[in-house]
Amino acid sequence: MRVYTSTQLATFLEHVRASNLPDDSKAMAEELAREVTALGAELARMREQHTNETVNRPSSKQPEWNKDSGPETPPRRRKRKLGGRRPGSGNRSKTHLIPDRTVHNHLEQCPDCGTDLTDQAVLDANRRIIEDTEPPAKQTTVTEETSDRKWCPTCRKIVSPKSELALPRSDIGLYAAVRMAYLWVVMALSLPNIQTYLSRFMRLAISTSGISSLMIRIADILTPVAEEIRQDVRIGFQIWADETGWRVRGVTWWLWAFANETSAYYYASPSRGSPVVTLILGKVFAGVLITDAWSAYNASTVCSGRRAWLMCFAKSAACCATIPRRAPFCAFTSCSSASCVMANASVSAPCSAKSTKTRSCALTSGSKSAWINSSPGEIRIPFLPKS
Repeated sequence: MRVYTSTQLATFLEHVRASNLPDDSKAMAEELAREVTALGAELARMREQHTNETVNRPSSKQPEWNKDSGPETPPRRRKRKLGGRRPGSGNRSKTHLIPDRTVHNHLEQCPDCGTDLTDQAVLDANRRIIEDTEPPAKQTTVTEETSDRKWCPTCRKIVSPKSELALPRSDIGLYAAVRMAYLWVVMALSLPNIQTYLSRFMRLAISTSGISSLMIRIADILTPVAEEIRQDVRIGFQIWADETGWRVRGVTWWLWAFANETSAYYYASPSRGSPVVTLILGKVFAGVLITDAWSAYNASTVCSGRRAWLMCFAKSAACCATIPRRAPFCAFTSCSSASCVMANASVSAPCSAKSTKTRSCALTSGSKSAWINSSPGEIRIPFLPKS
């Protein structure tokens, strides 16, 4: 699309007035020129507004509970070739399974009309393999455990053998405890839902407080495993780090994720600041840290000096793509007294630095100002006043 400037339109109108066109044609040309000028100004205003809305948007991801507040986007349908079977559809083959039992269904009467078929010969037999789970338990398996207690002359105390059926001082078996941990961590079920499932299908009566206490004990047991995962993440060459909103009893917390090629470590904290990064990665990190340019990640010193700010690069590209063509700019030169040229803006303070290494200037447009740093050589930086 070709854009006409005010100078080009003025020249065009001068040629139209000097021509021998009828008066009504000249009036129509002037009216069209005014409409083009008004539309150009409206387009520039809308581009500037869109740029300010997209550039000043925070880099954090929107929390899960706020994702429905924005404009509703239609779901995208996955394109696939018509015909043929979709990969992963249906059950897997059961030809290699060995049946635990065999059930034969005798046909004595027609299932449609009820005719007696006892005297009819069997023509063929259908065969299939059925996989199923155990039916809901009628009651729990109750085990009475007795343990010997003896005096140890070496330890000089009474000892007893370790049990493999349940945790110490617990009346819930290990199978039930593992099932609860799986439902809570992997399936993300709430404690009341876990309680309902155990009560209806396993006939196990336990309160939500009992489930919570058991999960806390399991978490304490797995603390060395979590520390091992954290150490494995820290020694990775590349680490991907990110954080997202996490609701804890109605209060906004932050779920941090640190992952390398082999391990992933999650940490929930009410803070979104740098102490969490220092706690997980330490003050010094040897490797490449891949983040979204959130300032909290700068607390960890990267020995290799390499940080991958993928989201920062993506937003910079999006910003450059939305900058209007006639956007004002500031030009720096490498001379000892830098000259600041700002279209449609005034310079409120001259360049304070006389050296050619680094210089800065304050640019204002109305009541808004921005400080821009430059390096030696001429660099043009688009100036976008914040809304």
